[in-house]
Amino acid sequence: MSAPFSPPAPRWELSAAVDGDAARIVARGELDLGAAPELDAALCRAEATARTITVDLRELTFMDSSGVNLLVRHVDIAARNRVELSIVAPRPAVARVLDLAGVTHLLPLVDAPEPRAPRAGAPLRLSIDDGPECVRIRVAGEVDLATVPQLRQAIDAYARNGQTMVVDLKAVEFIDSMGLAALVRARHRALARGARLQLAPAPPKVHVVFILTGLHALFDWVD
Repeated sequence: MSAPFSPPAPRWELSAAVDGDAARIVARGELDLGAAPELDAALCRAEATARTITVDLRELTFMDSSGVNLLVRHVDIAARNRVELSIVAPRPAVARVLDLAGVTHLLPLVDAPEPRAPRAGAPLRLSIDDGPECVRIRVAGEVDLATVPQLRQAIDAYARNGQTMVVDLKAVEFIDSMGLAALVRARHRALARGARLQLAPAPPKVHVVFILTGLHALFDWVD
């Protein structure tokens, strides 16, 4: 009897989240010459908007000299721009690369933070204006792991071939990676049925998540 198939873990993965003027970037997998530009771009975007940046490297499995040089360079950039940058230390096998490179003392390494209690945020509220040519879904509250099924269900329920759908995020107070993934999924499904998905932007403190993750350029934005 063959063993059940389990897909391989991604070689490299990057996620970013923003809460007020604080940004958190999480890197997973192998930080090498091919992955370094993506982390570099995320750090540059964060340095332009945030005053506090945390780079979480706990889930790195490999890092080469390009990753080491990148971290040292951004520590220097953050110091010049008066941005508070901290790096959650990687696992020992990866941390040894920093030791061998002789840069450990240059990096603001911190221990992993204690787990925080779940957010007690605003529930998700949806209102829908369903017209013959355009449906507008107004979203208010927090779009996260707990509430994203509600948003996804509403988008699927009102999606039609060839129709324009506007997802209005102006009253959204928080969005995480699951919320972003739901919107990317909605865009792909709209394109597949010859339809159009547009987003009305969230307030700046929330919209910056789209900028940090590079998703701002993916979507069609309207007032």
